[in-house]
Amino acid sequence: MNKTDNKCTKSYKNAKGKLKATLRNDLLFHYVTQKSNHILKNLICSLKGLDPDEVRDVVIMNPIDYAEAEGKQVILDIRVLMNDAEILDIELQMYHDENWKERSLLYLCRSYDSLGTGDDYSELKPTTLVAIVDENMFPDNPEFYSRFLMLHEEKHYPYSTNLRLNVLYLNQIELATDDDRANNLDYWAQLFKSDTWEELQALAEENPIGEEVAEVMYEGMIQSQEKTFIEGHQRYIDFMRAAKNSGYSSGYKKGVEETQAKADAIIAAKDEALAAKDEALAAKDYEIARLKALLDER
Repeated sequence: MNKTDNKCTKSYKNAKGKLKATLRNDLLFHYVTQKSNHILKNLICSLKGLDPDEVRDVVIMNPIDYAEAEGKQVILDIRVLMNDAEILDIELQMYHDENWKERSLLYLCRSYDSLGTGDDYSELKPTTLVAIVDENMFPDNPEFYSRFLMLHEEKHYPYSTNLRLNVLYLNQIELATDDDRANNLDYWAQLFKSDTWEELQALAEENPIGEEVAEVMYEGMIQSQEKTFIEGHQRYIDFMRAAKNSGYSSGYKKGVEETQAKADAIIAAKDEALAAKDEALAAKDYEIARLKALLDER
């Protein structure tokens, strides 16, 4: 085999069998969207129902430095600033969490709180959290793509349109509406659901964006330095899913509870650090204002 032939074999087109990690893997999803701005724009257009011309610019506000991330706590959502005017927080939730609704509200509020000390409230940007899930959160109201607003309880007019929460249900693709299909959301859901290279290859033949996604996924899982990190996170996801499917047997339940306790402790420590930082900044601002007032008096 010559060098050209060998190079050609190193492609998603020649890969076979089960994926070591899927697009439902937070780290691989982050890797793909961070590597390709075009992929990220395409996904956002589908989620928001926008034409490509309407999305001038998308910037990931929380990129991962994979060279320094292994062994450390990392933020797994994708927080995007669109057109320098709107924030989108994309969250993957691929295993059962009875507190997910509360967590998603907390994440939405944290993303909306984008002001720095001294900033005017008029600078707050409209914020949407998009949760991509693999189970039905509302069994009595099955849907493929749900959109939520804060509304008047009786008259149903919005208090504000600045806070939105959308949910994409990967397990209910068959319920996609004509608008969902027009926005290519059902296609994206199939990309997320793909578990084998053969499934990705078939989807790539249908749409150029699928080909680009498959190429970057292949790079992340096969050729990149980050592949060990991504595979390790996939094992964690598989463990959490097994815990759910086993009905939370005692062994799994203990492991899940210990993992959640560690995560809660890390979040609490970060919250305390942020609160201390805010207090220090407030004290600094007060001191600057006091000194300025003294100078003005002189």
